[in-house]
Amino acid sequence: MSIILRKTTAADLDFVSAAESHPDNCNYVYQWSLAEHLAALSEPNLAHYVIEDAVTGELVGYIILDEVQNSSHSINLRRLVVTVKNRGVGRSALEAIKQIAFEELAAHRLWLDVFSDNLRAYQLYQKVGFIQEGLLRESYLRNGVYASQYLMAILSTEYFVMRQHLLRCFGTTAETGNRALVVEQHNFSPAQKQEFATTQNLPVCVFIDNNSATNFSVDFYYPHRQSPLCLHGSLAAARMFFNFYPHLNQAVLLTAAGQQIKIHQYNSQISLAVTPQVVVDKSFSHSEIAQLLGINLTQIKSIQLASVGSPKLLVELNSVANLFALKPDLPAIVAWGKLNVINGIYAYYRESARVTGRNFNHLDACVEDSATGVAAGALCLALQMDLEVYQGQNLNNQCLIRARYSASEISLSGRIYLDE
Repeated sequence: MSIILRKTTAADLDFVSAAESHPDNCNYVYQWSLAEHLAALSEPNLAHYVIEDAVTGELVGYIILDEVQNSSHSINLRRLVVTVKNRGVGRSALEAIKQIAFEELAAHRLWLDVFSDNLRAYQLYQKVGFIQEGLLRESYLRNGVYASQYLMAILSTEYFVMRQHLLRCFGTTAETGNRALVVEQHNFSPAQKQEFATTQNLPVCVFIDNNSATNFSVDFYYPHRQSPLCLHGSLAAARMFFNFYPHLNQAVLLTAAGQQIKIHQYNSQISLAVTPQVVVDKSFSHSEIAQLLGINLTQIKSIQLASVGSPKLLVELNSVANLFALKPDLPAIVAWGKLNVINGIYAYYRESARVTGRNFNHLDACVEDSATGVAAGALCLALQMDLEVYQGQNLNNQCLIRARYSASEISLSGRIYLDE
């Protein structure tokens, strides 16, 4: 769920009071009267926010920051209450409040306390960077029993460092999807980006070079080389963009190669729109391609070249069994692609609008793509039709890319899950 934080008004306080006293929350947060909340709205040392669903405007929680004028720049996250569970609201709210504390309020330290039996909240705080600093033993009398509290904090020096987000893109479930590591707040040179990507050995690392809303720029690196375009990486970057700017529902993503990708969010679903590109008509020997793929020439039905930003050779096979039996010569394919300025080979089998495919552009078979947006877009363009492209079955990682055709642009969409 995409959210917006805004300052609480008196009209919101009935919701705040009901959320605070709800049985799911009342054992874990201090209880205030309506009068105390109303007084907090005008207290200069407090910041009171409600959390809104960015699409519907529904209130889904509230936050109170205390000591915002602290002379030591140590701000207390006094209260976080979420009313819609298991939708990522708490995590998104914490990311937003960290941004407010460190980037708007110039905090040096953001701290909180959490009851030791509130394991779910404790683990969430850990995931977003808070570090346990101590334990207040039996510090609060709650329902006649003394409860202990953990002290946790995050410093500005820990906030303003390179941050990484591992996402799964185009998966059919939360456990599937092609992995992309999005890296923000870095100062890597191109050589350092490549070294980092090689070390990670993931299908792609996406470096956010500029995270402003009007000039959001990214750079893609495979373990063995830079890539002009990676659409599952673009989908991951788009997810992060809308996390950063939840009030927006569309923008343009700029690649290091100079391409512009339109990104759009509607009801938490993200789509990418890319422009068809003209490719130089080349003729490829079927026997050479068969040799690269390690198959019989008779298994190839057709070969086409198409591009939506990165040229892809599309090889249609005569059966799905032959597709899954492929044992290609990966180093030879990489060398062939470099020689011909083509971003690998995409082998596929098609039944009407349903496509099953495999992509070969990595040196290491262990990082074979489970979903290849560039290939799905190129195939949609070459066939001039809407497609459902399945990939990753042979890797026990089934993915689905929905590709929509028009003469002016190709639209791609699919699910995205945080893998953190």
